[in-house]
Amino acid sequence: VTKEIIGVQWNAIEIPLTAYEGVTDWSNVTQLKIDNIKEQNIWLNNIYFYKELHQEVTESLEITEDYAYTSLTITEDGKVTISNDATLIVKDFVIQSTMGAGESGQLLGATLDNFDVIGDAYIDITLGKDAAADQWHAFTVPFPVNALNGIYKTDGTKLRNEVDYAIMDYHGDIRANGQFGWKKYRGDLVPGTFYIMTVNGDIKTFRFKKTDGSSVVAANNKALVAHNGSGTDTDKGWNGVGNPTLAYGSVAQAVQVLNPETYTYETHEANATNFTVGTPFFIQAASNGNMTMAVADASKPSYAPARQQTTEMKAKVYLSNDNYTDRLYITATDDATATYEIGKDLVKMTMTNTPNVPQLFARAYNTELSMIHTPLSNNEAVVALNLYAPTAGEYTLSAEAQNDETIYLLKDNTIVWDLTASEYTIDLSQGNTEVYGVAIKRAPQVETGVDNGATIQTL
Repeated sequence: VTKEIIGVQWNAIEIPLTAYEGVTDWSNVTQLKIDNIKEQNIWLNNIYFYKELHQEVTESLEITEDYAYTSLTITEDGKVTISNDATLIVKDFVIQSTMGAGESGQLLGATLDNFDVIGDAYIDITLGKDAAADQWHAFTVPFPVNALNGIYKTDGTKLRNEVDYAIMDYHGDIRANGQFGWKKYRGDLVPGTFYIMTVNGDIKTFRFKKTDGSSVVAANNKALVAHNGSGTDTDKGWNGVGNPTLAYGSVAQAVQVLNPETYTYETHEANATNFTVGTPFFIQAASNGNMTMAVADASKPSYAPARQQTTEMKAKVYLSNDNYTDRLYITATDDATATYEIGKDLVKMTMTNTPNVPQLFARAYNTELSMIHTPLSNNEAVVALNLYAPTAGEYTLSAEAQNDETIYLLKDNTIVWDLTASEYTIDLSQGNTEVYGVAIKRAPQVETGVDNGATIQTL
């Protein structure tokens, strides 16, 4: 059997056993002769026999020994784990994911040494519930993709750049100068970079093909971030990064993530939430460095009561309706300043007019905040709450304390409810922003029930 190869690159050569005329018994093959006809240097790697073996993983699969598949598809509910000392080789590979916070299809334990795709590799990313024209959708990729000829429908139809879709990437240095941070992008898509895409037509799920000759596995689980030190504190240091791996995982700092169901940005604490393969997020960096993913199975920290008193108080406050919940993170410390602090305060990325999506935020430093670091005085802190109602109706406020704090809801500087005891129901008018407040105090401050006549320091 004679095969032509292309020089100065790796070649994948498949030889059907039927090509060897007269050979009927393959049970005891002890030698494979390779004749270098052109007498040039050649390197051989991964020589093996295999049968046509197609695998679609819908639950969990562990690879405990060297294995090869003709095709391997990891669905949104699937998980493949490569154990120590095992090797997995695949001809054609597909991993499916839905962009956002949560858990989706993943490949665990894959390294540059134990996992290889000798054919084509794809990621199918569902970008949102309604990927309609004129709507921008956020995504990243886990391996290099050519933006001009590597994007398809899942049925294999190739999509045309600037005709069927357009892509932008994010530039924090532009944002730092008070300008729009997005620029049109036509180059190769880079793993761990924040992109947005608009489409011509109703396409929910896109297939991104790995660039030929590139690695399917990222060299590490990090993405570079920059401080971009010019501009105001609320504008500088912003980076658009993403999950650069083939597994879901958490991030070691607070992030802003687009919810593809509501097209609103949500704030998530450090190490608190898993993000799927293909999910990008905004990070505000106080210095140059790396964003690091803690790959897979990160657990959400709960605010369980602590036994010791600390000089820090933390609280989460939630505003909910029947469809959606927004949240505000509050940290109060003795050393908090009266200025915006990157890494402690966090700008709320966008306000929205999306129906049925309430918004909760603090307002300080001439901007809306989804995370606020406020001074602690005499074991208490007070923060003004802004409640935006997209539609008129009934909403609930609830809260969660970190330690032994009590969280009171205020109106006109008067306590109206103990949010640590139970949630509070409120009727809000459409399109209006109501201002309430919360007071976080060391318990016990009120022995039983709620003192509706109590007053508290001025907001």
